[in-house]
Amino acid sequence: MTGQLMTIHKMDSALSISPARLNSISVQDTFFHHFLHFFSFYYEFVQNDNTYQQMRNGSGFSFIGNQDVIDSITVLYTFFAQQLKPVDADYLNYYARIVQLGTQLMDIPIPPTRLSDSSLTVISSGRQFFITVNLPLIRQLYSTIRYDEGSLLYYMQVERMYNIKIQRLINYLDTQYHLQNE
Repeated sequence: MTGQLMTIHKMDSALSISPARLNSISVQDTFFHHFLHFFSFYYEFVQNDNTYQQMRNGSGFSFIGNQDVIDSITVLYTFFAQQLKPVDADYLNYYARIVQLGTQLMDIPIPPTRLSDSSLTVISSGRQFFITVNLPLIRQLYSTIRYDEGSLLYYMQVERMYNIKIQRLINYLDTQYHLQNE
């Protein structure tokens, strides 16, 4: 979640710069410094459901014998499929639109592959990043960033709800099967 919070911070910082000020090279440098982070990295929730899939496909649920436990596990995976996965797809769709708009407006170098890359911490000086200062296109980029930020905030909320459900399921399984000593 730390990476997601950093992305939100960088989005807010980029959006705080008025599009009308992007004619200035120093303002472009500052905008790009913030933009590069969320242009280069996205944060996707990946569910590890190998055990669930093996149990479901191999009739592994038959050994549980407790329908409430089976239902609890199924509800968790249904929540993921119906709530978290669609929000993830929406977030990634708008991320792709940010990349597309960004490459139309800016001369973007090869994105960093590590969060420790100095290009993420050092603000360039005197480099013109925008190849065009097309205000309608820049406003479209800003709108897309705002929408993606909203998607990411909602995504983080649904992810927290999912984690709460996981903890409740673990606690429930522990009471049913006394897993503390396992």
